[in-house]
Amino acid sequence: MIASLEKSPPVRVPGTAVFMSRAMNVIPFALLHNLKHNKVLHERVVLLTLRTEDAPFVHNVRRVTIEALSPTFWRVVASYGFKETPDMEEIFHRCGLEGLSCRMMETSFFMSHESLIIGKRPWYLMLRGKLFMALSRNALRAPDQYLIPPNRVIELGTQIEI
Repeated sequence: MIASLEKSPPVRVPGTAVFMSRAMNVIPFALLHNLKHNKVLHERVVLLTLRTEDAPFVHNVRRVTIEALSPTFWRVVASYGFKETPDMEEIFHRCGLEGLSCRMMETSFFMSHESLIIGKRPWYLMLRGKLFMALSRNALRAPDQYLIPPNRVIELGTQIEI
């Protein structure tokens, strides 16, 4: 997909777009929805994955890895220990040390917001689904969890049937 976007790009707007992704080798829903609805792409696109390691702390040398996918697309993987809180300012600082300079106030963070819906199922599975939905609703939102300024976040929604 990145190669096809480079070959025939949509309209480009200035700045950096960071698309949060849970998996490394998957195009985020937010990127697809942004292209579908807004029909624009930022000059520089960063696909960011935050990983939690099985150790309490991750050494700063192993914190951020950067891979250039094309001249305008980058993959950034930031690793944190389970006792650490991911910090976007720190990630941007480490990216700058590696040659990918990003400024928080010139960056838009695109995130997927999943709305959960329950399909038709037996009553006991319905109860389990409602419990999961309640826990999901009460979970900390990604901008708060990763210390992203709220005025830099754009959430694009999708519905997921559980």
